[in-house]
Amino acid sequence: MMEGGCFSTNSYALNCENGQNMPLVDLKRGDMVLSYHNGSIICSPIVASDISISKEPVDMVQIGFGKAQTISMTKNHIIYTVRNQNLVGVEAAELRIGDLILHRVSYVEVTKINIHRAIPVR
Repeated sequence: MMEGGCFSTNSYALNCENGQNMPLVDLKRGDMVLSYHNGSIICSPIVASDISISKEPVDMVQIGFGKAQTISMTKNHIIYTVRNQNLVGVEAAELRIGDLILHRVSYVEVTKINIHRAIPVR
């Protein structure tokens, strides 16, 4: 079973109530955000709002796509990609350049993957 994972502190989510990208740190439990569930892209409420910053350095996967866009997440964060003509959740560390990932409501091609160590903010 795949579990959890985290985004970087400068990540955003699409707030379904106003259509705007919002920093994750500004979202709270119950806010409606774009998500993927049982084969559909839906707006669903945030059910947890834990914001924690690791006290130890953390390896992050930075995924490049589109026109110089990137997203960073922990290696074990689940991201949806197409494998064998099916949309499946894989850990970010399993992505490959050329994979198609679900971004908002369309697929984008992964053009770059970097692993970097995030140093905690003190």
